[in-house]
Amino acid sequence: MRPACGSSQRPSRPPAARPSPSAARSTSTGPDSQVRSAPTARTALRATSRTSRRSTGSSSSGCTPPAPAFLSLLRLGIVYGPSPVEHDTAESQTVVDRFRRLAAAGEELPLDDGGHATIGVVHVEDAARILLDAPPGPANVAAETVTVADVARLARGEQLHDTPAWSAASPFEYRHALAEYLG
Repeated sequence: MRPACGSSQRPSRPPAARPSPSAARSTSTGPDSQVRSAPTARTALRATSRTSRRSTGSSSSGCTPPAPAFLSLLRLGIVYGPSPVEHDTAESQTVVDRFRRLAAAGEELPLDDGGHATIGVVHVEDAARILLDAPPGPANVAAETVTVADVARLARGEQLHDTPAWSAASPFEYRHALAEYLG
């Protein structure tokens, strides 16, 4: 039972049963295994409630329930495009940005294993917008699926040629295209 808002009285709780060290190590799946795991679940729930109260600014009196939590699981493709921090070393650049720089300098574009690897790509502005507005649940964040060889072709001003080995389905709308960025 929750106290009334503004009340300093805390609801009484029965003391949590603590499992013995040997019971905590037990891997039993019998009916009493649920009882042993209950304190752990309560502890996690309390920790989550404390964190929620801190983040929402509600008091520990319990008069404001924690906000419901949801989780977006977003699998990002290779993110390309201008950002506040741009690295000069090849190891710190995505293949898209690296090929763009090399092609602009008239240098050779290195293709490992002929460039047959398939990648999903997304512009940094699209990725940021989607990350901020994503609904709960899993989703891919990849505007296009291309081969590395096709990234090199686009960086050199050529047309796409390969058929990717797979494609990433994505529920989001994208405002940027790889060919426009590399063209």
